[in-house]
Amino acid sequence: DSFEESISVLTQQEDVYVATSMAIDASKNINPWPENLILPPHVPFSGDLFIDVGIGHLPSIENYAVSLNDYSSYKSAMKSISKLSGYPSLYVYSSPDSSDNDAKKSSIFLESKTEYETAAKELVNIFTSDPFGLQYSSSWRDHTEYITYDPYLDAYAGYFINYSNNILGKSTVSKYFSSDSQALWKNALVQGLYDICARYQEYDGVFNNFDLLRLSYISLSRDWQPSSYIDWLSWDNLLANVDSPSCSNSCKAYIALNYLLEDNIKYK
Repeated sequence: DSFEESISVLTQQEDVYVATSMAIDASKNINPWPENLILPPHVPFSGDLFIDVGIGHLPSIENYAVSLNDYSSYKSAMKSISKLSGYPSLYVYSSPDSSDNDAKKSSIFLESKTEYETAAKELVNIFTSDPFGLQYSSSWRDHTEYITYDPYLDAYAGYFINYSNNILGKSTVSKYFSSDSQALWKNALVQGLYDICARYQEYDGVFNNFDLLRLSYISLSRDWQPSSYIDWLSWDNLLANVDSPSCSNSCKAYIALNYLLEDNIKYK
């Protein structure tokens, strides 16, 4: 006799990262608390433990930059956008006014700068479609019959460009992102917001995508004045709905962040 049955076999899950951090004051009478991690189910003896110890914030920022630089198994616009944060963040420690002048000589700093330059070229040359702005992948960009606006991508890109302007300077950033590219993404962001509102209106709904709206104002600044759907897209409407279920904790945090950044990041 025999028995035959088909069963599905899944490949091994990709790596899972679990992390924690703690800060210890510079004092002789420190009493650090125990720091615990709950690990997910895993194959025994299959993981690695890394401990980074350093003074100040630089070690954790370098560790964050390394994780972003290694984040390249599949190319996408969002991954390229994420790589725009490491270089400016480390540049703060390599500026002439910094006490840590050796930071600019580190391999992590140099690698982050290279990744920034590569990501900028990918965003401009691979993931951008005129007039629709940034597309998640090059294959999406090439399927013109399905292409549409993706305001999330344009908003995130706009935020990191503003962040770079503030730290690296506009003259440096303009070498990577031309004024035409920046204008295209901003226009696509605005048009994407209008298209979303049009769909809400078509089905007699009420705009409540406040997570997208708060991110858009981070990119466009609070001075932005929508020319359409003003009641839905205005800054006042966003503030009026800050306590609504549609405004997540992340939404609230970004609204607060907007107020903090307005004095430092120049959107002009």
